[in-house]
Amino acid sequence: MMKRRRKAVRGTPASKGNPGKRGPRGSARRAGRRAPRKDQRKIVLLGLHLGDSRTRVAAFEEGDLLRLKKDVFPNIVGFLKLKTSLARSAGRSEVLYADQATKFLQQVDLRKPIVSGLVSDVRVCRQFVTHICSAVDPTGSRRIWGVASIPAMAGPEELEKAYRSLRGPLERVVVVPEPYLAAEGMRLERAVQLERMGQDLTQGSLIIDVGCGTTDICIIRGGFPTPEDQVRLEVAGNAIDDKIFTNALVHTPTLFLSRRMAREIKEEQAFVGGSPAGGAQERSDLIALTDVIRRACDSLLQAIVGACAKILAGCDEHVARAISRCIVLTGGGSRIRNLPAGIEAGLRAHGHPDARVLVPDDYRTLITRGALRFAQKLNEEEWKALASKTPAEIVRHFSGVPDDAGAASTLNALAAVDVGLREEASPRSAVRSPAGMMDSCQRPELAPAPVRMEEEPESVDLEELDFFKSL
Repeated sequence: MMKRRRKAVRGTPASKGNPGKRGPRGSARRAGRRAPRKDQRKIVLLGLHLGDSRTRVAAFEEGDLLRLKKDVFPNIVGFLKLKTSLARSAGRSEVLYADQATKFLQQVDLRKPIVSGLVSDVRVCRQFVTHICSAVDPTGSRRIWGVASIPAMAGPEELEKAYRSLRGPLERVVVVPEPYLAAEGMRLERAVQLERMGQDLTQGSLIIDVGCGTTDICIIRGGFPTPEDQVRLEVAGNAIDDKIFTNALVHTPTLFLSRRMAREIKEEQAFVGGSPAGGAQERSDLIALTDVIRRACDSLLQAIVGACAKILAGCDEHVARAISRCIVLTGGGSRIRNLPAGIEAGLRAHGHPDARVLVPDDYRTLITRGALRFAQKLNEEEWKALASKTPAEIVRHFSGVPDDAGAASTLNALAAVDVGLREEASPRSAVRSPAGMMDSCQRPELAPAPVRMEEEPESVDLEELDFFKSL
């Protein structure tokens, strides 16, 4: 009994008369709860190339390139129709992507979030970007800051739609024109590092992107290009396909040549100039329509040379000479045999004797590599400054118009926004079915990090779907 009383007596002063031993410690805890804590989560830098049929990504974290399990995402989002067997399945998401969506074509409404590099539907594109972020960071424990591409001919409305789609899934975002990112990505090419000693092509270059539907030619002179700096040609890969298909259909209908076979013939046999190097492969089922392919490719070459000569004619002589030495040919059409040499010869005939065409080793990942490199060049202070500006303010700055404060911004970015945390992908309850060469500011260069991306084979041929043919 005496021991119990002593314990009680000892405990009473400790709890009432001696608050000094525990009070400060408890108050420190309460003060710690009230004090704002710095976000200690790791930052992942993401580069996105919003293509027409596929979106490619690359990620960078704390000085190392992340090896993603999947870095190519077909631009397909499928919303389950009401009263279908899949919609009644317990626990199944109402949104399907890529292969999953194409497996159930009769039970889903397919949506294409991105068309020709532009956002077609903000809600669908936001769901699609959330899906990509969830694949990059499945745990959702990282802060994702991203740089995304947009065509140089995009206007303010298209830019605003891109930001409305990217905000939310990404904590911070910068949208950059595709030609600028192509010039940035070429900094990592071995040919540029050896021949040009790491020359910065963003300070002066000419980008030629030969795609499927169009050929875009854009001049880069330090700052981000405007629509006036770009020329769009309607002659591209699809035009060559159509000529091969039409010729076979009219002259030799018994061949039963499909459009897919015409595309395969182009990819194997396309060339400019004289006879194709190597000719058709032995035992190949493809038919080499030599004259048709030559005429189609030569018409593409003439259109490119004429547009490039017109752009260079609008520059000063010394600027045109420097830019003609840094011509970048990318896109699927860059694989046409003799096309780089043909462009060089054509420009030299137009009075540009120093014309030199550079071709990336992998044109598919060029924009993605450029976007990731651009993200690496921005420091944290620049990200914060970008987050405080609206797209309209940045556009006014690059148009040469000062902002409301009377001073132009010094950040080399087209648009940015600071948003909250990323939401969970596809929650069932939240988804409903249907200027001068040196105009840009200089930043300290980072050592180029080699980009190694492993692309998974796609089981779905997007071009063969009627869904894509109708868009």
